[in-house]
Amino acid sequence: MKTYVLYHAQCPDGFGAAWAIWKKMGNKPEYIPVNHHQPPPALAARSTVYLVDFCYPLAITQQLAAQAQKMLILDHHQSAEADLQKLDRAAFPHVEVHFDMQKSGAVLAWEYFHQCPAPEFCNISRTKTFGNSNFLCQKSFRRLCVAMK
Repeated sequence: MKTYVLYHAQCPDGFGAAWAIWKKMGNKPEYIPVNHHQPPPALAARSTVYLVDFCYPLAITQQLAAQAQKMLILDHHQSAEADLQKLDRAAFPHVEVHFDMQKSGAVLAWEYFHQCPAPEFCNISRTKTFGNSNFLCQKSFRRLCVAMK
């Protein structure tokens, strides 16, 4: 069974969420950066799909869910909240959703896949996501480099 990680493209938090999964699963999944303004990638039928720091509009999410064997959605964007609440859980019992606007996508992914507090990299990602301008300070950058090893 093929596994895909679809993460928010061109976004430090989306990259952090994909990184959190990579730290757990390595290169087993295929990692695909995605955007709202692009159609979803073609995925193998009956695959496992992880949508992290990102969610498509409801109709597209349902299309992906219909062909997936398992789907996990980890998101914190207010724009996705209403669509995720409308997702018919009875029709898609294989779809698991974790939505929390108080956490970044990277923190949500780390906590889900590692079952422990997120490392500094995910917190740096959260700082950037929630608007703190000190993201590129030297201390944080050094922590980021250490975390990436």
